Amino acid sequence: MKKHNPHEADWMHAAERLLEKSIVKAGSDEAMSLRLPGEAQMLGGTFNKKLSIVDLNGAERTEDAGAFPASHLHAAIYRARPDVGAILFSRQDWGSSLNQGTEPMPGIFDEQVRQLGRSVAPLKGVPQQISTFRGNLGSATLSQLKAGEQIFLVSGGLLILGHTVERVVFNAELVEKCAKAYLIARATGLAVKKVPLYVRIIANMRLHKDQKRSAASYAAGEIPAGFKAY
Repeated sequence: MKKHNPHEADWMHAAERLLEKSIVKAGSDEAMSLRLPGEAQMLGGTFNKKLSIVDLNGAERTEDAGAFPASHLHAAIYRARPDVGAILFSRQDWGSSLNQGTEPMPGIFDEQVRQLGRSVAPLKGVPQQISTFRGNLGSATLSQLKAGEQIFLVSGGLLILGHTVERVVFNAELVEKCAKAYLIARATGLAVKKVPLYVRIIANMRLHKDQKRSAASYAAGEIPAGFKAY
């Protein structure tokens, strides 16, 4: 593939960290993409194949067709959420185990609510095999996405959104820690306390403020600054 620097280097660096931390595994259907600012395109693929550049307006493959089977779903999310700069589908151990629960994981840590949203719940209207998704998202799915949550349960794994590809990596690490603590606490049979309501409200307001700033940067053809780490 012809290099699309510096974005390809950013993707590769993020992939190396995810593989090193065992958040994702090569040879699986896990995939990651990042928005190409000002180009209405994304760069993405799985973790053991060539990357492809995909048009966001209908997700038409522009090169290396077949390297990114979930491209249509990623493109639809970018169209629905102008603040999103990167998307990761992972099957990380603790986070994916949330799919076995009967209710969403609530906000149990301040940082979780601040960075990831109020809860982790299934994304409506997405087929079990995400590679079969075509077209546009339904109204219920769009409403759920536009509420601003950053993590969703999809196809037995996690769909992780972020302002930048660096933030997607941090979000993946954060949700893994939160899911582990939550599931272990649930296994004891004791009630799991949520973050107080006033904390959730303030944290959610700050997250939405970040999302507006991110959307404004991408609208200007720029990668938003200040989202590399917590």
